[in-house]
Amino acid sequence: MKRKILALVMTAVMTISTVGCGNSRKVVSDFQYRNIDVSGPPVTITYLTIGDKPINGMTEKVLDRLNELLLKKVNAKLDIYYIGWNDYLENYNKTLSLGNVNVDLIAAGSDWLDAWPNAAKGYFLPLSEDMLRTYCPQTYKYVSSMDWSCCTYEGKIYFIPENEYTQWINYGFVYRLDDVKNVEKAKSNDLGRDFNIGEIQDWDTLDAFFYAL
Repeated sequence: MKRKILALVMTAVMTISTVGCGNSRKVVSDFQYRNIDVSGPPVTITYLTIGDKPINGMTEKVLDRLNELLLKKVNAKLDIYYIGWNDYLENYNKTLSLGNVNVDLIAAGSDWLDAWPNAAKGYFLPLSEDMLRTYCPQTYKYVSSMDWSCCTYEGKIYFIPENEYTQWINYGFVYRLDDVKNVEKAKSNDLGRDFNIGEIQDWDTLDAFFYAL
């Protein structure tokens, strides 16, 4: 049952933006139409990810709102299990090898998180094509057969590729205020004009900074 709910949560998180205008009755009807039973007590899916746990309280606010939608859509909630950046790869692999941490959804990477060695060791459960067709129909449809083959080990799919989704890093653009001041000073002295950039707070001032450079 939890395996089924896990697949639904994966789908819901990927398409959560479509839920905002719906209500629970319509959503449940959609699952019933596909013969998916989400009745019973709510299920909590724990997602293991790499990174230090944020301390400003904003992640909790986002999770609260997200879980409101997930409960309506798939009768489940999402929890996050963090592995900090300090010795992250060693601690990540150790956590997977111990098998005593209750996690359901795991962040993986073939280039920096030993995805294939961990799959070979049996630390991940495969995702059957029938499961993907039933619970992640849009994802299964739009990911190409070539990409699915790249996520396959010994004939079984172990990963969902991320190249179908746009991502932004945590901080967006990072700049140094002293660099901005130095650029303004150089403009005034060498170009005889001043753009008055000041603190960069939007795309227009960022444009002005790049133009000045």
